[in-house]
Amino acid sequence: MNKFEKMGQSYAQMEQIRESVKGLVREAKQGFEKRETEILQDVTLTHVGQKQQLDKVRGQYLNQLLGQLQSAKKEFDKTSDNAVAFADEILLAELEKPSAAAEAEFERRLTALKTDTVLAANTKSGLSKLETFVNTIDNPYFARKMMAEFPALAASFVNKDVSSQLKLGHINTKLTNVASTEEQKQAQQIKESTLSKKDQPLNMISIIMLRLKRSAIRWLTISVIQNRIPAKSNLIEHESSKGVRNGRPFYFT
Repeated sequence: MNKFEKMGQSYAQMEQIRESVKGLVREAKQGFEKRETEILQDVTLTHVGQKQQLDKVRGQYLNQLLGQLQSAKKEFDKTSDNAVAFADEILLAELEKPSAAAEAEFERRLTALKTDTVLAANTKSGLSKLETFVNTIDNPYFARKMMAEFPALAASFVNKDVSSQLKLGHINTKLTNVASTEEQKQAQQIKESTLSKKDQPLNMISIIMLRLKRSAIRWLTISVIQNRIPAKSNLIEHESSKGVRNGRPFYFT
């Protein structure tokens, strides 16, 4: 397996981990809601007993999910770092050098271009010659050599009219596009995508906390509607029951 294939494999694994996290959250939510329903339907439990059971079950599901997310995050960081590392190796790899004859021909044409741009009758003519030369380049190796020469060649046109500067930018864009192999272009895309996704929060703790809290609010609403508990007193209890468990905030809802 070459570096390009390893990069693709690491990126695919990273995406699989991202998708698996969604599944973990969904399973935790569904599991908690199932137990919540069972507890609320248990006629042998008092209101206080139901509240205690819900707090216990919520903590169990949250702690289990925390452990799963931490493991997923560790694996995600490992695979994403691998994808970026392989991409960098591809991007920094030496390009295949063409034959001596091909390189000599390129140098000859480049020297002729430099002379033509200096002796050009006007800016439009000089830019046309520069663009024509760039359009003939289809080898990344020569494109990079031309990129090294481009600032000096473009210098005589930089302070001309706005349209000339726009033309220079257009020519430079063409040159830059040719300067990378197809593998390098794909490696750059994968690197950018990976870094972007690493900046996104993989940890879904806040989401599951919100969902569990919503479930608790739903329970409170049902209880009030069924006259099982006084609405005002319960809401006061809810607001005053904020605390800290294992260094994390929680609500006795």
